[in-house]
Amino acid sequence: MKLGLEDSLLDRELGRPSLNGSKVVRGLYGHKTCIEDLDIVNQLEGHSGCVNALSWSKTGRLLASGSDDQYLNIHSYQPEHSTSPFALSTSISTGHTANIFSVKFMPYSNDARLVTAAGDGEVRIFDVEYSGRSAISGHGRASTYQGVRYLSSGDIQPKVYRSHSDRVKRIVTESSPYLFLTCSEDGEVRQWDLRQPSSAYPAPARRRGLRAQRAGAPEDTSNVPPPLISYKRFNLDLNTISCSPSQPHYIALGGAHLHCFLHDRRMLGRDISAERGVSPGSDLSSDRQNELMGQATRCVRKFAPNGKGRMKRRDGGHITACKISDARPNEMVVSWSGDWIYNFDLVRSPDADEAVKEEGLQGKAKGKGKNKMAEPRDRKRKREKRPSATSLRSNRGGSKPRQDGDGAEDDGGLALRVRYENGQSEDISIQPSEDESVSADTVESAREVAMSEPQRRSLSVAHNFADMRRAIFGLDASEGTPSTEDPTGHAASFTRALEHAKNALEKMDDIRRRWRYPVNPLEEDVIFQRTLRRNRDLARRFVQTAGCVARLLSGSDSEGEPELFSVVRAASNEGGSIPRGSKFVYAFITAILAWVEGGPERLLETFKALSRRRNDDVNLGIPEDAGPEAIEGRIMSVLLALAGSRSVPNLEASRFERDELQVTFESERAAVTAFGAAIKIPLTTSVGEAGADRATAIRFWVLKVARGLLMNVGEGINFSFVDRAFGGLGAGS
Repeated sequence: MKLGLEDSLLDRELGRPSLNGSKVVRGLYGHKTCIEDLDIVNQLEGHSGCVNALSWSKTGRLLASGSDDQYLNIHSYQPEHSTSPFALSTSISTGHTANIFSVKFMPYSNDARLVTAAGDGEVRIFDVEYSGRSAISGHGRASTYQGVRYLSSGDIQPKVYRSHSDRVKRIVTESSPYLFLTCSEDGEVRQWDLRQPSSAYPAPARRRGLRAQRAGAPEDTSNVPPPLISYKRFNLDLNTISCSPSQPHYIALGGAHLHCFLHDRRMLGRDISAERGVSPGSDLSSDRQNELMGQATRCVRKFAPNGKGRMKRRDGGHITACKISDARPNEMVVSWSGDWIYNFDLVRSPDADEAVKEEGLQGKAKGKGKNKMAEPRDRKRKREKRPSATSLRSNRGGSKPRQDGDGAEDDGGLALRVRYENGQSEDISIQPSEDESVSADTVESAREVAMSEPQRRSLSVAHNFADMRRAIFGLDASEGTPSTEDPTGHAASFTRALEHAKNALEKMDDIRRRWRYPVNPLEEDVIFQRTLRRNRDLARRFVQTAGCVARLLSGSDSEGEPELFSVVRAASNEGGSIPRGSKFVYAFITAILAWVEGGPERLLETFKALSRRRNDDVNLGIPEDAGPEAIEGRIMSVLLALAGSRSVPNLEASRFERDELQVTFESERAAVTAFGAAIKIPLTTSVGEAGADRATAIRFWVLKVARGLLMNVGEGINFSFVDRAFGGLGAGS
């Protein structure tokens, strides 16, 4: 007789034996009666991509969300001004260049400080009180529309910690307003201190990321602080981390491995084998290598389903999430991909290493006589010498080995591990064939065939955009030498950039003219379309400004393309979605280009013309009969008012230079002040004339300063951003 939900619960609590054993207990959690009672309470809006992270504040008044669209949204629960259970109160453009995987409120911060971790390897800290108000109050300098406050990274000036060398997957906070932990696919656990500046946690000199692996470049992390725990030497991705506030010394980790690792901070120590330069080997499925890994990382316990010491490939051998209970700090739940969710007792549950030892003892007990008892150990040594499917996969294309036990003995076929952007992965069997070579052109052609016409147009725009960025920022030092006709020595690169900018801008304007909005849209459709339009405006303005810079540096005549790149300007149908920090950059670059081309007279005439345009970013209101005194009295004063504290990077400096040489100016205000002094000196093109050399001014103010400003304003505007904004799929290139 089939038991109902109530009878099954009673049997479980009383410990009564049942006919179906553990199946009845497992069936309780997915019982039809429980599922039918579930309902959608609310649908939160505001994101244009997959939502990967949620975090409640300690007060329970705010819910933060992070998404593939690289935005951090803050929702108010039971807001005073609305009858809806939730209301979107703040939307932050984080400045991340890849998907956000984790979001956390920092404790003891009055719900005003948040931390995000993303696929670009960066950890960013946002203080919404620093931006002019808290996330709850209704005051501030940022733009507000329909009760939602929109902030950019320029408004908040977040701290950026870059010491991870691969995608950062999870954040865990501690009982401190300053300290928190992160884990990453580089195999490291790092502890961060918010009292430290961004410079205390620099990016590795050479990252471990996918591009570096393909290029075969070794990783160099000598310039970053050491991690708290590291599995990097064992090529082990970490996906999840957890610790309990009441027992903060315990840290649980899970990733691309069979076991969930438990660490004790009180027992962390040195990795002697690494200091001796001993290689960990490639086959981590062997007992000896697992033992070495435990010794190196100071892992105190390992947990696996049913205490397994080894797991077959089809058992699902990587961990997607683990969580130590806050209420019961000795209990932990772990979820395996393709398997169940298991509950462990940190003290009483069997250690996976002990299970392996018991298997070895049982194997010995089966033998007869002294010689027989040694056979299992001999067989293990022979098995270690034989290459497994795992070790073979580790030599294919730089892919990471998978630690899933003796997979080679279970099925000898090859499998491709596909890692999706949401952090999940899947093994896809590969059937052997005689011809395994597939060209990149074939893959690209097959990809475009499956696209719609608007998606193909958007992909073409994104390719032009990426080529333009590469030509402007990726200069070859050996390309040429400066001359009278080519003051920078890179005219060829900037000519290519100008051509790509022209192609991209024409295609962007064509897509904007063709764009059609849905009839009778839902509210979420309106938010989504508004976000896409804002992103199109940001991308177009960046391309138009980059084209103006490339035109001057390439030596092209400004009269050749008067409507495209003669001066930095907004499009005729552009909305007012350009952030304040970006408005400053575009206005400052406009001033630099005008002065270099025609001196103070050209500078004044340029801003007079821009003041006549209604949709210009910075309407200076300069009258037609204004004289040279308007330059200092109006133009420079407005630029100083808009300038912020962000530094202007020196793109020509080596990453190994000292910190002070990595920037051209310490702040935007310092750059404007120096420019105000420079424009007082007349420009000259002849040797012997009194004044500043125009070629020198181009090399400094355009090649160095304007490109550094462009790099700042273009942060986050990449291939995927442009592809999505103009109707594409947002796939990386």
